[in-house]
Amino acid sequence: QQFEQDRAAVVEALDKVLEKDNCEMLTKLSAYQLQSLYEKVEMRYFSDGDVLLKEGESDPHEVMLLYRGQVVVRKKGTDISRLERFELVGDHAVAFKDQATTLVAEGSVEMLTFSKSLLEDIFGEELQEVLS
Repeated sequence: QQFEQDRAAVVEALDKVLEKDNCEMLTKLSAYQLQSLYEKVEMRYFSDGDVLLKEGESDPHEVMLLYRGQVVVRKKGTDISRLERFELVGDHAVAFKDQATTLVAEGSVEMLTFSKSLLEDIFGEELQEVLS
């Protein structure tokens, strides 16, 4: 029953993201690609101070989208911005194998998480172009 509740929360979150239509990576997916996305996307939960992605990390294995909460973006230890709701992060790092900033949760945060393998299944050889 917990699994079903978790899946329902992920589906609801993904529905809201698609409804807002402001995540370019997801706007042009076919029905088949959307089905695969719904089946494999996950929600990750972070607490205050948790590091989501670390500057300089090479070859990250996921792209995340801010669903709920506040995330601080830091470069060389200095806060430079905050993520907007439904903003995609880690996309540059997955495409170019280099994470340019550190992302830190400010309070509790919920992130939709797309594994690199899921994105490769959906976009194939076009993945780097889609993420750049």
